Amino acid sequence: MRTRVAHVFPTDRVAYLMRSRLMRLQERGFCISVLCGDRGYTERLRQCGLNVVTIPFAREISPVVDIQCIWSLRAALRRGQYAIAHSHNPKGTLLGPVSAQWAGSTVVIHTVHGFLFNEYSRGFIV
Repeated sequence: MRTRVAHVFPTDRVAYLMRSRLMRLQERGFCISVLCGDRGYTERLRQCGLNVVTIPFAREISPVVDIQCIWSLRAALRRGQYAIAHSHNPKGTLLGPVSAQWAGSTVVIHTVHGFLFNEYSRGFIV
C-alpha cells in the first residue's frame, strides 16, 4: 500500500512551482495530494497527474475564511486518510498542522521555503 501524503499550500500557484518535486515523489511510490487555494493553476496541476483538492484559503489574516479553511482542511485530511500532512509557506503553517492534528494525521511536518527578509543581511553587526 502506498503512503498517502497531503501537501498543504495556501495557493495552487505555489504548488505549481513545486510540481516537479511532487511528481518525483509520486514516481517514487507515494500517493500525493495537493490541498490548496484555487488561484488558477488547479487544472495545470491535474494535468501533471496530481490529485488536487481546493480549500478556501486567504493569504491575509481573515478570521471567517481561516475558520472555513481549518474545517475544510480537517474534512479533506480525514477523507483522504493521509499518513503525512506536509504544510508549506506561512499561511499553510498557521492552519495546516492544527487541521492535520485535529484530523488524526500520523505525521505532521512543515517546510520553510526561504526567508525573503534576510536576502541582504550580513549577519550580526557588533
